[in-house]
Amino acid sequence: PLVLLGIHRLISLKKPLLYIFSLALSLAVNYYTGYFLCLFSLLFFAAKALIFHPLRTREGRRSLLFSSLRFALSSLAAGGLSALVLLPTALSLSGGSKSAPALSSLNFTVRHTLPALLSKLYTGSFENADLWSSNIPSVFCGILTLCLALLFFLNKKISRKEKLAGAALLSAMAVSDMFQIFYLLWHGFNFPVGFPCRQAF
Repeated sequence: PLVLLGIHRLISLKKPLLYIFSLALSLAVNYYTGYFLCLFSLLFFAAKALIFHPLRTREGRRSLLFSSLRFALSSLAAGGLSALVLLPTALSLSGGSKSAPALSSLNFTVRHTLPALLSKLYTGSFENADLWSSNIPSVFCGILTLCLALLFFLNKKISRKEKLAGAALLSAMAVSDMFQIFYLLWHGFNFPVGFPCRQAF
């Protein structure tokens, strides 16, 4: 939440410090979930920036460009701040069994269907097999969250542009797990050993 609030402040207030420090801390505390946050931050920034900056005007396109540059530089700054922890970790992992990426498996094989993904949103959907062999992420969010998401799209006070951006972000997250090429991208181009679909958090 702090990373996402930081992106919001970066776009709307042009203040990048919360984003920089929260992302740097996330990367330093756990590089693996930090990597997930970097990818999600890119998707979230794209959705949020397109809402905030109107592309119809020249000024809107110009402000989008500057926001994008600010986001890119802030992301690099966060990576630089966490480099003290990340570089030794990268050197340590470079000689391990995870150093050979599964590039031959980069294809558009469908890992699961959308209805199967939706089945994992409810209480009692988790099974022990999900820890080792399931292709479906355990996303569990509960009925309240699903109802609130539905109300978001039905709320007339929320702009159509914001609803479209929200739908695009949700779709990107769903598609990124359904197809193997995106699944491997989320996992650093390696199949995780045990507990698949780790980006589901």
